[in-house]
Amino acid sequence: MLRHGHDLQRLTDTAMRSPQRTTVATVAVAVVAAWWFFLGSATVSAQVQAGTLSPSALAALGVLTAINFGALIISALAVRLDRPIAKVFVVVVVAINVPLAFWNLVGPLDIAYGVAALIALALVLWSWRRYSR
Repeated sequence: MLRHGHDLQRLTDTAMRSPQRTTVATVAVAVVAAWWFFLGSATVSAQVQAGTLSPSALAALGVLTAINFGALIISALAVRLDRPIAKVFVVVVVAINVPLAFWNLVGPLDIAYGVAALIALALVLWSWRRYSR
């Protein structure tokens, strides 16, 4: 019986994460981050040219945009981690970006961004599903 003990390990069902799914989810969150950078830059630039915001409000908008961009980049990297706190962080950051798409004037790019954030969230959750070999 002891000499066959090593075979028991092969017989047990070990669930693991798919590296391909994880890569797809990482790329999806990275695309959302790049898109946010574009939308945030365009929003700040439009506000500068319109001159409708005070300098302090404009600075606050720029800082908040940069914070969200940084959080999205960290989320793209954290998709690969298997820690509960990393999973919560990724879900919260990507989920918050869905309503952020509709925060100000809503156009076709904002709607597409909201849909892309929802797709990225679904891909992240899908990537964390385990499968058996």
